[in-house]
Amino acid sequence: MTMKLPVDMQLYLNAFECGELPPEEQVELFQFLLDTDLHLDLEGPDYNPNLYIDMAEYYIAEGLCYFVPTL
Repeated sequence: MTMKLPVDMQLYLNAFECGELPPEEQVELFQFLLDTDLHLDLEGPDYNPNLYIDMAEYYIAEGLCYFVPTL
């Protein structure tokens, strides 16, 4: 990962990976990851290496997050 996560987002990421992050904070985490394109850089667990990309796409499809590609 090229960008250092802010402390609150690192805590959210750790809680998400442990299955302990409430839905509202998941949306906040994934909006941050989309805004910074970090959802493309994070590697998921062995059983789902594309976890962050898949979850970001899910939140976009559900209308909970938005994505504006960077050029």
